[in-house]
Amino acid sequence: MADAQQPYWDAMEAFTEAVTARQYDRALTELKKGLRATAKAVHAMKSDFGIPPSIPFIESKAGAMAALFDDDETYRLMSEVSALPDLKEHGEDETPKYRRDGEIIAAIRQHVAAHTTTSMTALRGLVQPDETRGLTRLAQWMEKHGEISMLKAGKDWTITKR
Repeated sequence: MADAQQPYWDAMEAFTEAVTARQYDRALTELKKGLRATAKAVHAMKSDFGIPPSIPFIESKAGAMAALFDDDETYRLMSEVSALPDLKEHGEDETPKYRRDGEIIAAIRQHVAAHTTTSMTALRGLVQPDETRGLTRLAQWMEKHGEISMLKAGKDWTITKR
C-alpha cells in the first residue's frame, strides 16, 4: 500500500519546502497535488496503520495558502478531503473559515491599495469583531508573500504596500 501513499508524501514534502522558501505559488500547486492524492493515501494509511492524527493539507498552513490566493479549486478540494468518511473524526470542514480568510485578504488588498500608509487598527474596521484576532496572522502571510510591509508602531502596526 506504500505506493498509494507516495504521491501524498511527495506533495507534502514539496509543499513544506515551498512554504519554507516562501515560494507560495509553488506551494499552492503542491497543495492541490496533495489534496488530490489524499483520499488514496488515507485509505492506504488506514489499511497499514490506522488513520493519521492530522492531515496537514486541510489545516492552517494549507488554509493560509488557499486564502492567500483565494483559490476556488483549492477550497473545493479541501472540502472534498474533509468530507472523506475516514476523516470524520478530524472534526468539521474548516474550508468556510479559509474562504472567509480569502475575503478578508482581498479587503486588506483593496484598503492598502487605496491608502499610502495604514494601520492594523484601520484594518480592524474591515472585519467583524470576532475576526480581529486572525487579522494580524493574515497580514503576516501577506507580508511573507511580499505584498505589504509591517512595522511595529507602539501597540499598533504601520502597514504599507510593497
